[in-house]
Amino acid sequence: MIDNQVAIKEDKHLLFRKDDDFVYYSPDIKVNDNVSVNCSDQDSSGSNDSIASSDLSKDETLGIYYGKKRFLIILLGMIQILCVSGIVFGWSPLEQIMVQQKAFIYLCEPNQPSCEKQSLRLNLVYLVGSFTSTGSAFISGSFFDRYGPKLTNLCSFTIMILGCVLWEIAYKFENNLYILSFALIGIGGPASQVSLLHLNNLFPKYKDGISTAFSGMFVGSSFVFKLFNIIGSKYNISISYIFLVYAAILSVVFIPSILLMRNKPFLPIEDLLMAQKKQQSNDTESNNEKSIEVEETVKEKPLLKQLLSWQFILLSLFMSLNSLHEVFYLGIINTNLANHPTYINIFNYIWNGGILMVPIIGYMIQKSSIHMNSFYVNLAVTFVFVSFQNVYLWAFFFTYLSDVFGYNNYGKIMGSVSIITALVGLLEYLFVYLSFQINFVWINMSLTLVKVPLFLLTFKLWRFSQKEKQLLENNKNKGYSSIN
Repeated sequence: MIDNQVAIKEDKHLLFRKDDDFVYYSPDIKVNDNVSVNCSDQDSSGSNDSIASSDLSKDETLGIYYGKKRFLIILLGMIQILCVSGIVFGWSPLEQIMVQQKAFIYLCEPNQPSCEKQSLRLNLVYLVGSFTSTGSAFISGSFFDRYGPKLTNLCSFTIMILGCVLWEIAYKFENNLYILSFALIGIGGPASQVSLLHLNNLFPKYKDGISTAFSGMFVGSSFVFKLFNIIGSKYNISISYIFLVYAAILSVVFIPSILLMRNKPFLPIEDLLMAQKKQQSNDTESNNEKSIEVEETVKEKPLLKQLLSWQFILLSLFMSLNSLHEVFYLGIINTNLANHPTYINIFNYIWNGGILMVPIIGYMIQKSSIHMNSFYVNLAVTFVFVSFQNVYLWAFFFTYLSDVFGYNNYGKIMGSVSIITALVGLLEYLFVYLSFQINFVWINMSLTLVKVPLFLLTFKLWRFSQKEKQLLENNKNKGYSSIN
C-alpha cells in the first residue's frame, strides 16, 4: 500500500507526498521504460483486485504514451463509441419506424394504425434498454477493474451481436423478445465505452478534451437509429434485417480495437511519475525528511469510504435527476407532439447534433473548474439545450470520476453511480403514463424545480477547492518547499 499519498493540482502541475517527503513534479518529465508501477489501495486485511493496482511489467514499454500508435488506438476507440455506446437513447426514430412496421400491432383494435397500449409496450422496450444501459455499468465496471479493457471490450462485442440477432428472432416469432434484445444492446454499448475511457490517458495534455469527445460520441451514437429509420422508410427494408447488417459492421469496428488493446488500462502519466519517484526513494533514504500531517484524499480511501463520501452521494443525485429529466424528454416526445411532426424532427436533429457541440463543451471543460462545470450542466434544462446538457453531463461525469476518485475503483464507482441513475430513471415510465392524464408541461416543470437543490454540489466542490488551495498554501508557509 502507498501510505499518505496526496495529489494536489495547481496550475496543471502535481504535488505528491510519499511518507514525509513532498516532491514537485513537472508534467514534462518523461518516464523510463523500466518503471515499476503499483497504484494499489489496499487495507491491511487483504489485497486489492483492481486491475489498475497491478504492477506494470518492467519489459512493457511506455513508449506508447509518446508514439504514433496511440493515435490509431484513440481513433478506433472513438469510432467504436460512436457506433454503439449510447444507441439506445436514439429511441425516438426507431420507435417511429417500428410503429410503421406494425410492431405490437396485435395490442390494438382491428384497423387501428396505432394505439395507447402499443405506445406503452414500445415505451417499455425503451425503458428496459435505458435501464440496462446505465444499470449494468456496475457489472461492466467491476469486470473492467478485475479483468481489464481487452476482455471487457470482447464481452461487449459478443453481447451486442446477440442483441442484434435476437431482434431478428423477435421480428419473426415473438415481438416481446424486442424487450430482451434491447436490454442486451443496452448492456453491450456502455460496456464498450467502459473499456475505452482510459484511452484519454494516452494524451495527458488533452485528457479532459478527449473525455468530452467520448461524451459527444456517446450522444452522436443515437444517430444510428435515425439512419435505421431513413433506410427502412426509404427502401422499405425491415428493421430486423438492418440490425443484422449492423452486426456485421460491428465486427469490422471491434476486432481491430480488441487486437490493439492491452490487458491493463493505460494509467495517468502522473501515476507513473509517482511510481518512478517511489522506486528512487526506496534506493536512497534521506536523513533530512520533515514530518507533517496531511489529510487523506478521496482517491486514497478504500471503496466503502468512497461510496459513503459526500462526493459520491451528491454526484449520484446530480446524475440521477439530470438523467431522469433527459430520458423523460426522449420517452414523451413522440406521444405528446404526435400532431406536430415538425417539432419531433427538430428535436431529433437537435439531440443527434450534440456531437457538433463537442469542441465548445471540450473548451469549457478544459478551461473551467470542476465546480463551475457542475453549475453549467445543471442550468441547461430546456427543449433546445437538452442535447447540449446531455453531452456536457457525461463529459463532466467522466472528468469528475478520474479527478476525484482516481482509478483504483474507477469501474466500481462509475457502475455504482450508473445503477443509482438507472433505478431513478425507472420513474420515467410513471411520468410517461401520467402524461396521458395531465399536461406534460406540469411534469416537466416539476422535474426542473427538483433539480434546483443540485446546485449544492457546485457549492461543496467550490468549498473543497478552497480548502485544497489553503492546504497547499499552509504547507508552503511551513517551509516544505518543492523539489524539482
